[in-house]
Amino acid sequence: KLIVKKKDRIIYENNKKQKKIRKNDEELESITRVSGLVNLGKTCFFNSSLQALCNTKYFVQEFNNYSSKFGPVGEAFRKILSQMDKKQAIIDPSQLIFVLGQNYSFFNEQDEQDAQEALFCLFSSLDQEEKEKNE
Repeated sequence: KLIVKKKDRIIYENNKKQKKIRKNDEELESITRVSGLVNLGKTCFFNSSLQALCNTKYFVQEFNNYSSKFGPVGEAFRKILSQMDKKQAIIDPSQLIFVLGQNYSFFNEQDEQDAQEALFCLFSSLDQEEKEKNE
């Protein structure tokens, strides 16, 4: 009888683990999948920044509240946000890279830049466009 009870206990513990595993699988399925961005030749620094930024709910909400005040950079960024919101699997960021390249030449070159520098350029451009629209 002790062996049976011990086996029952082991089976019971395994059932609890299986239920926990199933619950974790369901939670994983409910997590939003991140869209991939095409690497346009050493743009991985920028792509990873965009993915993080586009999945920051507060930033996206605030950007959407002000998106009518932006120019070409804001419109290109809004398009990427829209594609990510639709959970498009692969997104081409070339339009955003192109409009940023008009003000920051390293976006046109094949030199690799860091994520902080890319975000600085994006934020600076958005800030400038908003100021120009408000004038």
